[in-house]
Amino acid sequence: MPTQVGLADYLGIDRTVITYVIDALVDAGLVERVQDPADRRARKIVPADLGAAHHAALERDVRVAEEAVLRVLAVDERVVFRSLLGRVARGSRDDLT
Repeated sequence: MPTQVGLADYLGIDRTVITYVIDALVDAGLVERVQDPADRRARKIVPADLGAAHHAALERDVRVAEEAVLRVLAVDERVVFRSLLGRVARGSRDDLT
């Protein structure tokens, strides 16, 4: 469970802006702020039931889309492709911070 500050840092979003983003997600019923048992001053951001359901539906949609796009690759090629693409994505994110 990340904190607001942790999310801001991970996403490369200004710490003052992340509050508004999370407020909007809370208002939409997608996430909740819960007290961090390890630090009473901190709030963890956790998915609400609706947010978890949306996330699961989106994961299914992505899986279907991936299968459609990657159907031309053999199973072992798909594994390599996903691994390489993940490295590129993480490297790009790291370059932005």
